[in-house]
Amino acid sequence: MAVLRGAVDMPAGELVNTVQEQVERMNRTVEYQLQRAAVAGRTVLTAPIAVPAVARKVIDALDKVYRHKALRFSSAVDDEILFYGDEGDLFEILGNLTDNACKWAKQRVAIRARQTEHAGRRELLLEIEDDGPGIPVEQRSQILLRGARADLSVAGHGIGLAVVRNIVEEVYLGKLSIDSGQWGGALLRVRVRL
Repeated sequence: MAVLRGAVDMPAGELVNTVQEQVERMNRTVEYQLQRAAVAGRTVLTAPIAVPAVARKVIDALDKVYRHKALRFSSAVDDEILFYGDEGDLFEILGNLTDNACKWAKQRVAIRARQTEHAGRRELLLEIEDDGPGIPVEQRSQILLRGARADLSVAGHGIGLAVVRNIVEEVYLGKLSIDSGQWGGALLRVRVRL
């Protein structure tokens, strides 16, 4: 606001640019605060979601879709683990990450979920791992962008990981990371506060 007040005496061209920049900045600030409020509201107003039930539904659905690959699914999800947010968001997160794992897996896909302590906070840690070729380190940040794809020979549109990243990092203020798993494939981790 102070910048806009000081811009009153600027030449027209500069004034337009300054106003546009400040409006964009205010818009980003408002969006950020709305997202924070939405997360706070969700945790208070919605019932917690049982992660094991959602993980089971995702596995059952993808087992049918990828039946031709005869994948072995494993699930290590603590029975009492809860997600404090929207059930649709949890389905989107687990569904997209597990679908990607199925596309790349040779034989195995795992979903793990547990409560952890990270940086002094209780968090829900979700891990999706496959035994495929993995994701090269130099491509990891790039494939999290909308429309980016690691390999055009595999079906997809390049939006699944970007959608998950948006939900995790912007709505729940969490973190999505990519690593190498114990089977040599990709290991995707989601951390959100409990």
